[in-house]
Amino acid sequence: MTQRGWRSGVLTVVVAILASACAPRTASPRTASLYSIDTGAASLELHFTDGKAWIGAQASPACQGEHHTLSEDEFGSIDSAVLTCTDGRVIECNFEFSTLIGRGTGNCLDNEQRRYRVLL
Repeated sequence: MTQRGWRSGVLTVVVAILASACAPRTASPRTASLYSIDTGAASLELHFTDGKAWIGAQASPACQGEHHTLSEDEFGSIDSAVLTCTDGRVIECNFEFSTLIGRGTGNCLDNEQRRYRVLL
């Protein structure tokens, strides 16, 4: 292989690495279970990714809204989500996730003062 061919090959590999590093990534949704503290009702699944949050199927959610990571470091994150539901409920959640143990917990409250426990 000539020196010019070798340099061209190295340049191609470097460009490919840089292009893949800069390409936008869509994170897969994370899921948390919401358990009603007041009624003992079955759990709901809260999904969140890329600033969006929803309960139910993403195509036709029963509740949808925003997700924000308030703080994040190598040990975990502190997150919040606010969702508006088709039945008029507004649910506000705050939860923490530990990367050390791979689990998280938190609480939600809706506009009818119903409380939920969040488990990730």
